Amino acid sequence: MLKKSLAIAGSLLSLAVFAEICSFFFLVLGFGGPSVPRVPSYSWRNVVQPKEVKIVPTTFGDWYQPDIDVKISFNRYQGCDLYDLQTNSYGARDIEREKRSDSGRVVVLGDTLMEGMGVGIDSRISNILESRTGIEHMNFSVKNTGSLHHLLTYESLAADFDHDTVVVQLYPYNDFIDADIERKMVFDPKYTGYFLTGAYPDYQMEFHTGYKKPGQEMYIEAVLSEFTHTWHVLLYMKNRVNRLETNPTSPSKYYHFTEDEFQKFIFPLEQLAEKTGDKQVYFVSMPYINDIEAYRQDPDAPFNKRLEEFAQQYEHVEYLDMLQPVSDKTGDKYLNYYYPCNKEHFSREGYALIADLMYTDLYENQVSSRDD
Repeated sequence: MLKKSLAIAGSLLSLAVFAEICSFFFLVLGFGGPSVPRVPSYSWRNVVQPKEVKIVPTTFGDWYQPDIDVKISFNRYQGCDLYDLQTNSYGARDIEREKRSDSGRVVVLGDTLMEGMGVGIDSRISNILESRTGIEHMNFSVKNTGSLHHLLTYESLAADFDHDTVVVQLYPYNDFIDADIERKMVFDPKYTGYFLTGAYPDYQMEFHTGYKKPGQEMYIEAVLSEFTHTWHVLLYMKNRVNRLETNPTSPSKYYHFTEDEFQKFIFPLEQLAEKTGDKQVYFVSMPYINDIEAYRQDPDAPFNKRLEEFAQQYEHVEYLDMLQPVSDKTGDKYLNYYYPCNKEHFSREGYALIADLMYTDLYENQVSSRDD
């Protein structure tokens, strides 16, 4: 009996080693392509404190736990570096901020692009702007969120901090998915948060609780994720079967969206414009690869026209679109400004470019207009 058990254990071990070797070469040699998002970080602190552990406040949905300190591993074999993800005492990926201040400050809201996935905080858009202006840019951005989450984050948390300006980052590529519960669940079935149901403008708020794993299973998954290549190959195969409807070859959401999609997207922004009172608000949209390619064929994007009409309804609201300036600045080398391993996110050069463009629009141009 003992020999049989040892033989079975040996066979399973041999199978696991073989699978790990094959998975290693699959990822290292790039057979999985740029869509393989991660490789092992070999970081024990990621196991002690798994990156997916979040609190889920019923006020505004998914949010990082306070004082997280983990290492995120995009696929470094495809051109991405490991980077640190740390949160402050209230769960924002930012340094500690005081609620009261006598100086002008900026509240920053957004998703992964403004959270700065892929880079350390010093290379993020908000940190670059803070360094160049000397003005605090308090970042309340978190991944996998859209306009409704931005509104609720502002109401429930960010509004408690003294500020006179609000910057809201928009991402047409997936913001319309975030507004639709059925499509959102395909993208992220673990997401917990609010969705809009009904018809514009008489929406009702519907709270959805995503699937959350028991604590012990989460730590087992963290060990597999941080120390094996096999785990990431299995995830890759799963994602290939259950892929998103948005990808680099899908129609640009700057040009193709339904009225229902747009209304669910714009309604929270209308509420945010009202709730910010007389504070200056900037809505800043950022392009994905297919947006730039579509712009080259037709510079008149319907999304931009609708957002400009929306902003004109409010004296304190401005709409800034990064599609045209990014397209003009990058030329045929626009792919260099997105990570090769995860093209949904800007590279370090992409974040720097956006920060430079926003600095010109938000600060240099504003000073010039006041001087005139």
